[in-house]
Amino acid sequence: QGVNRGKNIRLTEETGRNWIMNKREWTDSQKEIINVLIDDFQYAYSQQTRIKKIIAKEVAQNKSMLSLYRIFGISKITAFALMAIIGDISRFQNPKKLVAYIGLNPNVKETGKKKLSSKMSKWGRKDIKSLLVEGAQSVLRYGNNSLASWGRKLHFRKDHNVAVIGIARKMIVASWYILRGFGTNMEEMDKTLKGKFTKLAVEIGKETRIVWGYLTIGDFIEDKMKNYVHSA
Repeated sequence: QGVNRGKNIRLTEETGRNWIMNKREWTDSQKEIINVLIDDFQYAYSQQTRIKKIIAKEVAQNKSMLSLYRIFGISKITAFALMAIIGDISRFQNPKKLVAYIGLNPNVKETGKKKLSSKMSKWGRKDIKSLLVEGAQSVLRYGNNSLASWGRKLHFRKDHNVAVIGIARKMIVASWYILRGFGTNMEEMDKTLKGKFTKLAVEIGKETRIVWGYLTIGDFIEDKMKNYVHSA
């Protein structure tokens, strides 16, 4: 009907429903359809919010998932998905095997005596691959670290997609080293890590934090930084 959502109008709130209803002289049938669509949207949003909170709780209590927070471009959803897909890291003898399993390895084609490498294999786990690529995009655009600098140099030499896949590949290699208990030079600085843990603390919710013994968000951040990052 050509109704553009106004600024600060949230369809997840009843004010959004009322705003739409007042934009036109809707027929009774149109009003019913609008209400059904908004009800579906609000239900989907509430379910998404619940699932995100469940994931946040799981990550906050899992040392392996929290250790992946040290990597540029990886936060709650990606850390959760990586551990769900990887399982026991000992299944992968080296980082190359993990890279190939996920599908971030170059796809090599042989033509006579020459080997040509395409940008990325078409095989692997598309679900986690898309999350890693999204994180790599963020590193390339907003990062102020060695990984972002490396990616931008690759971007100038090659192209944007090659740089993004290259960053994503480095992220998964770093994940292998961290999960195996080795260090990595791709670790987040404390300031950025505190930002990640602040978001996690908010998503968990005040009630759950208090039950776990954290009276403030600061207490939660301090514990995670001390016991799950610098000790890893």
